[in-house]
Amino acid sequence: MKFKNKITKVLKNKKGFSSIEIAIGAMVFLIAVCGLVDLTSVLRKLNTMSVQSSYIARTVGRQGGLKPSTPTNYDDGDYITSAQLYSNVQKSFNMSGVPDTMWQATVNGQILSPSTSLPIVTYGTEIPIKITIKYNWGLVSNFIPGRISQTKQSYRTVVSSFKYRNGNFITDYKN
Repeated sequence: MKFKNKITKVLKNKKGFSSIEIAIGAMVFLIAVCGLVDLTSVLRKLNTMSVQSSYIARTVGRQGGLKPSTPTNYDDGDYITSAQLYSNVQKSFNMSGVPDTMWQATVNGQILSPSTSLPIVTYGTEIPIKITIKYNWGLVSNFIPGRISQTKQSYRTVVSSFKYRNGNFITDYKN
């Protein structure tokens, strides 16, 4: 009985409860704001991954492959070399907050780099594209123990629109 009376007395004494409620509410609000900031950052990174996989697919599909230098018989003056393509993708990821060590692109099974050389394939051949990124939930990790990191992949398959005729390169698709 004494214990019940003590608990009843403590619960009736409401001094300081509003301070505790404000502190708990502020913590919940802070966690929610940090979650929204992290979510915005993650969505920007995932959007960049999607845009870059489409960019790589369009470029490789139009050219029929990827070489470190412009092929000699290539008619089109705007051939994008593997170094240019890698640099463009790298800049886009860096602007979105994804460092070089946190993303990787593969084209037809080969890792995209400034020296990537893919064989030129003709019209109608499928070329698979895959981009993998790793990202961290930076602010939310301050409230939840451990480092929250995840990996996401984007897949594209492009059909080459490139034709090779009589020793000359011909592309059907122009930007």
